[in-house]
Amino acid sequence: MALNYTVLLESQFILPQFFERFREISVSRGGDSDAFEAVAESKTKLILSEDIVGFVMWDGPEPVGLGWVERMTPTYGSILVYTSESRYQADLVNYLVDSKLAVGVMAELLHFETDDSICQLFRDRALMEIPRQRMVCHLPETLDYPEIPDGYTLLPLSRKTALQVSNLSVPAHKISGDYRGYPDMETVEGRLRLEHLVHSQFYGPLCHPASIGLMSGDEMHSVILNLLIPCWGQEKMPWIYDIATSTDVMGRGLGEWVLSYAKAVLVDFHFPMWGLAVSQCNVGAIRVYERNGFVVVDTFSEFLQHD
Repeated sequence: MALNYTVLLESQFILPQFFERFREISVSRGGDSDAFEAVAESKTKLILSEDIVGFVMWDGPEPVGLGWVERMTPTYGSILVYTSESRYQADLVNYLVDSKLAVGVMAELLHFETDDSICQLFRDRALMEIPRQRMVCHLPETLDYPEIPDGYTLLPLSRKTALQVSNLSVPAHKISGDYRGYPDMETVEGRLRLEHLVHSQFYGPLCHPASIGLMSGDEMHSVILNLLIPCWGQEKMPWIYDIATSTDVMGRGLGEWVLSYAKAVLVDFHFPMWGLAVSQCNVGAIRVYERNGFVVVDTFSEFLQHD
């Protein structure tokens, strides 16, 4: 029987069936069943508001697959792919790519397979891939603050520092390659839009004491920005949104200094853990994170469809 597809917004009646399957998979892998209910409710609202767009795959009368694209911003989000059987994978991925729903979105690929099969199908369609990893630092009970380097002062981050942070961040990440392909991170104008979203709490509350610029006079030489997000069973966990050092002073350890300072702040506030995500190509940053107690939790890929 031929496969067919229906628009997600017009297929709401079948969503509970998929969400129940997702809950079962989540629980089987150690997830919280009660917490999943809130996730399902949130995703349903996003589908109704069309912040999530996608489709359901049918084999005759049976719903056998689901694909959607969620945009957090115009250029960043996630792609979810689910099939009840592996024989449907290629058709589902090809339909999603051909639909062009994900064009221009740097999107984390979310899937339920235990192997690399779904990722490989996106690679086969020549989408740009950025392999990344999440890391966690289990914070100690006490930690001494590092001494501020001679000639430097600290500046709390706010809306007033948005342009300084953007001017520093864009060239720094061009060198590190950590955000290669992210449209909003490749221009000062794009990065400035993200900075305004940060200070409007679009991504979650800003962790103010652990978000600082290291200043030499009026010049910002290094910056770290932490948000508070729900993650890994924590309702509010500090997460590094950005850390960067001016290209003029790279190699002097200033980035590692702001990292160690933020760590001491978070210990003072009794946070049990601290998280981040980093591109696997950014080996220098990964070494710094490892020296400061971060370990890898999982790996994932982000894909960008150009056209």
